[in-house]
Amino acid sequence: MERSDDQAVSGALSALRAMFPGVSVPEPIETRVTRWGRDPFSLGSYSYACHPGATEKARDALATPWGNVLFAGEATSKG
Repeated sequence: MERSDDQAVSGALSALRAMFPGVSVPEPIETRVTRWGRDPFSLGSYSYACHPGATEKARDALATPWGNVLFAGEATSKG
């Protein structure tokens, strides 16, 4: 059974609050839940922005906030 958008957001907030106890994690102003596995253009794929051999500088650039927009995901992770 697929979770609703509200259930997905609630689950993400619960996980953040569990990971950062004592830190106030506010309710988001706006959310968008993607369904990558059903997207006919991505079919659940990962990003391709950091090709094999790319430097950590590329991932740092992708992880840099753009105004009030924060990017996340495997393309921004050095781990």
